[in-house]
Amino acid sequence: MKPPGRHERFAHTPWPAAVAKAALVGLAVVLAMHASGAAADEAPSPRTGRLELLSGSSQQAELVSLTSDGSTWRSAEGIVQVAADSLLSWGQCPAAVIGPSLRLRDGSVLAGDLVAWSDTAVVLESPLLGRVRLPLAAVEGWQASAASSARVPAAVDAAWLHLQLTNGDILRSRSVVIRAGSAVASVAVSNDPDSRAAAVTAAIPLHRVQAITAPSAPPGSLDEQRSHTAAIVGLQDGSRLAVESLQPAGAPQAASPSRHDDILLRPAAPLDRPDPSIRCPRDAVTGLLATGRQRMPLAWMVPANAEQTPLFGPAWPITTRTTLTGQPVAARGRPAFTGLGLHAAARVAYWLPAGLAAEGLRAAVAVDDSAGQGGSVVIRIRGGASPQAARTVFQSGILRGGEPPLEIAVDLAQARWLELVVEPTDDGDVLDRTIWLEPRLL
Repeated sequence: MKPPGRHERFAHTPWPAAVAKAALVGLAVVLAMHASGAAADEAPSPRTGRLELLSGSSQQAELVSLTSDGSTWRSAEGIVQVAADSLLSWGQCPAAVIGPSLRLRDGSVLAGDLVAWSDTAVVLESPLLGRVRLPLAAVEGWQASAASSARVPAAVDAAWLHLQLTNGDILRSRSVVIRAGSAVASVAVSNDPDSRAAAVTAAIPLHRVQAITAPSAPPGSLDEQRSHTAAIVGLQDGSRLAVESLQPAGAPQAASPSRHDDILLRPAAPLDRPDPSIRCPRDAVTGLLATGRQRMPLAWMVPANAEQTPLFGPAWPITTRTTLTGQPVAARGRPAFTGLGLHAAARVAYWLPAGLAAEGLRAAVAVDDSAGQGGSVVIRIRGGASPQAARTVFQSGILRGGEPPLEIAVDLAQARWLELVVEPTDDGDVLDRTIWLEPRLL
């Protein structure tokens, strides 16, 4: 027998029962609307995010303060104190900066318009942080957009400033002065790195400059600074700032009552002013990644050995600020504060600093988004007291393009030597580009 149709069901339902049924349905709708309204009232604040600890526990919490000694959080259970060596992360890494931004040597990225550049300092106008003045020694470069980072062609150019113009030309310069919308540069006439030609002074409209890259920093110059960095903090505009501390800004000022809920960020990079802190709206902070000696990002370490052996074509570089194709560090829509780009077949090895024997390694690995559904690799991690004593502590199955990032949590048992290995599969090494999201030693 087929079930009765809609009209047949009502035809066989007595009138009082139909009224009762309708009343119950209406009551259910009202209760559901009330429940949804209550749920909306109890929805977590935009300031809350997922607080993850090394122990594996997590909860929704609001960031109150952060220093190299520990952090304070507000959760549903009240105020929570977390020791520095227990914190892993909080909230979400923001999407990368789309427009102009300043890159710092410590890995920070600040969104904003370039105001001035001289032989001693760089000034940026940030929508969230206001006017920020930094010593030139702290600056790696500036770019007009995410796709305009200058490609320095030769290692011998490391002592020069480089200006990438909108037409693709890259000019070498001894100095650059930017003011009133123009760049006055002492520009090398020849693009030949071995040229001895004298530089000439040229005025270039700033809108024709796509990127500026500062001379390379001496090796190891950031080690001490990074060891005191408590976290990398992400902001709504895509900025990522390495900080020593984050504190409430205090009571409101009469002149600016709307600023009473700001926070003070103390950047790891020194500011070119007596006050070491930057005021920031609290709601602009989207997340953070704990760092320092207890949580050392591999992107901050200089490899003891790095090699990439292609089956065909030239060797690929190893990248730390971008993917192998120059895109912001991300995979499958998941941005990351730090990363490594490795193309199979690749092997990267690290001697871990004295007193920093690693207990574990955390990372997420995926085939680069630029590979689409192509590419297939196997990941191996080796660790030990020395290169001779290293053994395989992790080996993945085949990781293919388009798959979500593979989460890795490896026990290194106090290793002093670490190797990351990316191997191609039987189909060759075409599109075998990997991106490692936030690899770090614990």
